[in-house]
Amino acid sequence: MSQAAPVLPTGTLPPPGSSPHVYGVTAPISSAAIPSVYTKKIGNLFRGRLVTLPHDFPLGACLEKISYYNITSVPVLKTDFDQTVVLGFVDTLDILAWLVKLATGKETWDQPPKMRPEDFGPLVAKTEEFKNTQIGDIVGFSKRNPFHVLHGDTSLQEAVEFYLKGIHRIAIVDEKGEMTGVLSQWTIANYLATVPTDDKEWIPTYKIPISQNPLITKNLISCLPETSVMDAFLMMHFHHLSAIAICDSSGRLVGNLSASDLKGLEMFEKDFNALKKPVLEFVNNIRKLQGRPENFVAFCLPQQETLAIIRKMNKEIVHRVYIVDSEFSMKPLGVASITDMMKGFVVKNIHTAPVYASLAVQTQPENYRHVRLAQQG
Repeated sequence: MSQAAPVLPTGTLPPPGSSPHVYGVTAPISSAAIPSVYTKKIGNLFRGRLVTLPHDFPLGACLEKISYYNITSVPVLKTDFDQTVVLGFVDTLDILAWLVKLATGKETWDQPPKMRPEDFGPLVAKTEEFKNTQIGDIVGFSKRNPFHVLHGDTSLQEAVEFYLKGIHRIAIVDEKGEMTGVLSQWTIANYLATVPTDDKEWIPTYKIPISQNPLITKNLISCLPETSVMDAFLMMHFHHLSAIAICDSSGRLVGNLSASDLKGLEMFEKDFNALKKPVLEFVNNIRKLQGRPENFVAFCLPQQETLAIIRKMNKEIVHRVYIVDSEFSMKPLGVASITDMMKGFVVKNIHTAPVYASLAVQTQPENYRHVRLAQQG
C-alpha cells in the first residue's frame, strides 16, 4: 500500500483564522514515520490482572471486588470457565443507572429529579435488592458504554479511535478469541504519562497550556456541599456525566463526586442511609478511608501543560483534573477528563499497511455476545 509523504506537524498553535489542531497529528505521514507511541500493540499495554465475574454474581459483592482491585468496570462472563463468551462490561455508570431506577422508578426525565424526604424510606428498604441484583442483569444498563473487542495486535492509534464513538474500554482477545486484558482510557493515560520516548512531541495538544486546550470541558455542572448524595447522583445521571464538582456558595471548588464513589456504598457504608448525607461529608469520608486528605480534589493551574495534567492523573490515580484560577480562590475554570485527553491523541489520515484479524461480536439466541475471530481477506 502506498503511503503519503511525511509532513511533520510543527507542534505549535496555528495562526488566528486557520483550522486549529484539534486531534493529535493532522497531516498525512508515512508508516515509516509513524511514532511508536501510535503503533504500540494494545496487547502489550495491559499488564495487570484480568478480573472477570460470572453473570450471576451479586452487585454488592461486585462493588467489593472492583473496590479491592481499584477498577471501575469488570467483564461479565456467561460462565466462570469460558473467556470467549462475554455479556459485556458492568461499570460504575451502569450501577449508577440501576441505583437511579430503584430510587425513582424511571430512567429519563424532562428536568433533574430530586428526592423528597419521604422518598428515602422506600429507597433504604431497597438496599438488599440493590446488593443482590445479578450483574448480568445490568450489563450496559446505562446505555453509555457499548461493548467492543479488538485483537491484541491492534495498534493503539486504531484503538483510540473507538473512544470518540462513546466506547470507554475495549476487551482485548487473542487468536483463540479468549479475553486476555482490557484496554481502558486509564491504561492509555498511564502509558502516555510514563512511556520513555520523545514520541509524545508529535501530539500538539499535549504541549499547550491546559487552559488553551480546545478539548477541555468549560461548562461545569456542580452541586452545593449540603446537597444530598442521592440528589448529586441524580444530577450526574440526568446530565450524562461520570462526575460533578462540589462548590461552596462562593463558587470555591471543595470536592468531587464521581460514579466510582458508588464503591463507597459497599466499602464504608452498610445501607442506603448514606445517600441522605450531605455530599461533601460523604466524599470526604471516602477520601479519608482511601488514605487521602479528606478534602482531596485533583486540580491544576491554567498555565500547566496538558501532558503534565495527564501525568498528574496517573500519579493521583484520578480520571479528571479541575482547572482553577488560583490555589487561593480555587474557582473552577473547567475540567480535563481522561476522555478529553484521549481526543488529543487521535491521529488523522494515518493509513497503516498491516491487515489484522478482526473480531466479530454476534448476538446469540441466549442474549449474550460470543467473541469470535473472523479473518479479513
